[in-house]
Amino acid sequence: MKAVILRPLAIFTVTFFVSLCFLFTAAPALRLLAAVIFSSLFVTGFALRLSLPIFRERTMKSAAATAVCWLLAGTALASLISVATFDKGLSKYDALVGQTVTVEGTVTEVSWDAGYSGSYVVRATMIEGSELSDFLFLLDTQGGLCENDTIKAEVSFSDIESSPEFDAHTYYLSKKIFLKGEAESVAVTGEAGFSLTYGAKRLNSSLSRILTKSLSEEEGGFAATLLLGNKSNLSPTVKRDFSRLGISHILAISGMHITILCTMVSRLFSVFGKKAGQAACACTVIFYMLITGFSSSVTRSGLMLLLMMLASFAQRQSDRFTNLGLAAFIICIIDPFSCADVGLQLSFASVFAILLYSEGRNNSITNRSLFVLPPILQKTATALVDGIKITVIVVLFMLPLEWLYFGRISVISPLTSSFFSLLCTLLLWMLPVLIVLSPAPTFLFAAASLIKPLITFISSLSNDISQLRGINISIDYPFSPYFCAAVFICICGYCVSKKKPRLIFAGLCTVLIAAFAICSVIYTQPLRETAPITMLEHNKSDGLCIASDSRILLVDMGNGYSGIYKKGANAARNYGATEIEAILLTHIHSSHAQTLSSFFGSNMVRTLILPKEESSAFDSLEKLCRENRVQLITYEKSDTIEFENVLLRVSPSGYIKRSKQPIIRIDVVAHDSSFTYVGGAYLECFPGTELLADHVWFGTHGPLYKAEFTPLISENATVYASDAATQYLPEDFYTDPLKSLVLDGK
Repeated sequence: MKAVILRPLAIFTVTFFVSLCFLFTAAPALRLLAAVIFSSLFVTGFALRLSLPIFRERTMKSAAATAVCWLLAGTALASLISVATFDKGLSKYDALVGQTVTVEGTVTEVSWDAGYSGSYVVRATMIEGSELSDFLFLLDTQGGLCENDTIKAEVSFSDIESSPEFDAHTYYLSKKIFLKGEAESVAVTGEAGFSLTYGAKRLNSSLSRILTKSLSEEEGGFAATLLLGNKSNLSPTVKRDFSRLGISHILAISGMHITILCTMVSRLFSVFGKKAGQAACACTVIFYMLITGFSSSVTRSGLMLLLMMLASFAQRQSDRFTNLGLAAFIICIIDPFSCADVGLQLSFASVFAILLYSEGRNNSITNRSLFVLPPILQKTATALVDGIKITVIVVLFMLPLEWLYFGRISVISPLTSSFFSLLCTLLLWMLPVLIVLSPAPTFLFAAASLIKPLITFISSLSNDISQLRGINISIDYPFSPYFCAAVFICICGYCVSKKKPRLIFAGLCTVLIAAFAICSVIYTQPLRETAPITMLEHNKSDGLCIASDSRILLVDMGNGYSGIYKKGANAARNYGATEIEAILLTHIHSSHAQTLSSFFGSNMVRTLILPKEESSAFDSLEKLCRENRVQLITYEKSDTIEFENVLLRVSPSGYIKRSKQPIIRIDVVAHDSSFTYVGGAYLECFPGTELLADHVWFGTHGPLYKAEFTPLISENATVYASDAATQYLPEDFYTDPLKSLVLDGK
């Protein structure tokens, strides 16, 4: 701990970054209060430090007082910047909310584009003829815009709204995107002039095309992501698999990538001397930061390396804690909003964990080998053990952030991180060769034929491992934050302690993790004995989320609205599950292919259950399942579908021709209890039908209810009704709002 206390600059910068992250999401009144309190504390503490005799001598008390002053200084500065930036900086955009104005600007990013619509990031330069300080906003409009286009449009501004599943406001604000705008039509007035950022993106795209051209689109997309950070051609399946295995950080360009490239360059230029190699490394870092668009992870890592090189040139010993803090400080001073970037926070936490472990490693008990091994094997085994140990420490150190943002963790990430990091490191050594050999097609083809099988092996292996059940656990159960906090404290104690205290912290951490796993099993155990059902409703569309034996089935009775799938995923997390096992469609809509493509790319769906039909929409879903390795099961009308201990019968009877509304009824049986869903179109066609289930839901989809329908309901049935059905139900019907229920036979 002494090494950290005696590093005042590191204390200042680290506390500055951490405080800014907390203050970003705080209320304006709390930010102002924090600025006043910590500024006062800093002034008071600094005055006492200078005036009291006890702090004038070079003692441990003096060092501790200095560290406290720097800590208060970092927090006070973060508070002042947050007030000036997050409050006053945003106030000038509040006046645009709800207004429709003429905007001129430049498209800086094509976030999402389809044949019929698109979302773009636009840097506005002129509003209603008045010049404005550049700011970014999301523009929803028809497709067809390209990056660097200058545009003019009538834009209606609104706030970026968040949902329970996704904090969109914070996410976009961390990227300095303040508002959302909608425009019916956009006039392209030209193309913006050349800029360094745009030129860097064009160069990045050109280098990515070399990789995709030489390796094919899928393998080249993986290579471009790993080497250049260009994810435009990255397969959604690979992205999903890496995320589920807890190794997404491998695909995000970081210090590992820059270090490998700098090592290659330094060895090439080592023949010209040490300083020439360092200069070449510095140029490589700057060039790499440029072509990757100065992303947060690359900028942070690049700044750390540049600071170490600068210290080496000045013949001064480099301090890694100071380098890390200074990198975060520079990033946040340039762009304070970046402190809320999830990737930056996770990366900062992981690097800080590695530095803490490396600092305390010399104080740990000397490792003694149980077996006498040859020197080469001894070094290999030591490196492997250290790699796994560091990975475990990093995973546990980031546990609170993982819980805060994702609500789940991968239990095998320590193993997968070590193994796939080794494979991707080997790949990183090989990929630059393709760019170097691009002018020579013959040699390029030979090199690509060696590299492509390695990429195929990595993606296939990650997919095979990610298919395993139970590798992810949810940490949304009660008291999980306390477990996370306790594990975090223990791992910090392990990193900075030595000898017996180090062993005690390791033991406590092991006990807490075991208790963590046991509690998660106990929490999800009741789900294996019952069949909870959550009724979902979104934009006149219905769905069911059914849990059985800790596995989740999502039933979509609507037209493929993504909101049903987002709410279903959220309901699955409430059950303690981390994935949706299967999806059942009562009918096929043309929009299902696009929605499911996105959902398959972020969720581990293993089975898709469809009604058998001859249509282009069915063929599209069949192709989609093949591409994502999802099992396709078809059913006919009145077939009984089994899902664990749940039986379902879907009775679609076509459509009402005059409105094209599907006629849907679903019967669910589990644990000697039953549930029935009916849509409005079904009741119009069968007004006197018998609904003798224990639970009945009159849904929203197909809102064609007629006042004359009189279904037969069992006497003790619980009736749930949507707003569209309530006004047509007989007065003696008891209606409940949408909620979860459990089919337990009671």
